Amino acid sequence: MYFSFFASHPDYEQLLASAWAIPVFSSSPMASLYQKLRSAKLCCKSINKSRFRGIERRTREAF
Repeated sequence: MYFSFFASHPDYEQLLASAWAIPVFSSSPMASLYQKLRSAKLCCKSINKSRFRGIERRTREAF
C-alpha cells in the first residue's frame, strides 16, 4: 500500500532512487521487478518509522 504522504519526506526521491538502484541478480525479469519493489517497500517502511511513528500520540500531545 502506498500513501502519498511518503512523497512529502525531503529525502524521499533520493532514498527511493537508491533503493531502486540496488543491483538484482536474477534470470527472470519478474523476479527482478519483485526485488526492486521489495526494496522500495523497505524504503517506505523506514520513512514511516523515522518520520511518522507515533503520530497519534504526538497529535494528542499537541492538543
